[in-house]
Amino acid sequence: DLITLVTVYPGRIARRKAETSDTALKNKKAFVQYISHETRGPLNVANMGLELHLIDVQKAMNNKNLSQIFSSEKDIKDWLNERCKHIYEITDACSTAQHTLNDLLTY
Repeated sequence: DLITLVTVYPGRIARRKAETSDTALKNKKAFVQYISHETRGPLNVANMGLELHLIDVQKAMNNKNLSQIFSSEKDIKDWLNERCKHIYEITDACSTAQHTLNDLLTY
């Protein structure tokens, strides 16, 4: 009937718009949280890791007597290999963040 159509239907439309808006807002919030986690996490790890390696390398370079730090050439190589391993992990974290941002920006 016409009265029902005029009085009830606009209320239903308003509720549906509100529900759709709420759903869109929740989805947007979840998306932003996901992207934030997937980019900030790897970038923070990369930044902290690089800072720690820079400190270690600077300490070694400033030490006049490396024999106080390293007892053999093998120890030096082991130390350098460990630094290389960590730097590889850092670049991997950066790559993950870069791919996430690329996926986001090309979507």
